[in-house]
Amino acid sequence: MRYHYRPDANRIIGRPSVQGRPIISSDDFERLGCGVFRVEERHGLLKNIASDRIYLVLEGKGSFTVATNTFAVQAGDVVLVPRNTPYDYEGNLKLFLVHSPANNDEADISLEDKPRPKRTPLAPDTII
Repeated sequence: MRYHYRPDANRIIGRPSVQGRPIISSDDFERLGCGVFRVEERHGLLKNIASDRIYLVLEGKGSFTVATNTFAVQAGDVVLVPRNTPYDYEGNLKLFLVHSPANNDEADISLEDKPRPKRTPLAPDTII
């Protein structure tokens, strides 16, 4: 078992409006996963039917909507998204995401058409 990880420079994951790099995936450890992501506009409303998620805002400012609560976020904030809860976020943000159990893309249920950004953000190469 590995105990030390860095963002995977060879893989980009996400959706058109959010790009990221996996750090720990279900191939590494099925009980949790993590990645680093960048969004410059809107993520898009979805819920994950399998994982609880924690987002750490590394850089930038924006807003999150979790269930029916919308709130501003900035670097240093932590956002909890319980499994099966609709959520969205927007702004110019660099985020560290932890999900438990590890992500399964089929468990992400889009609740609207995915946003089409003016341009696709660049996936971060580093966490900090």
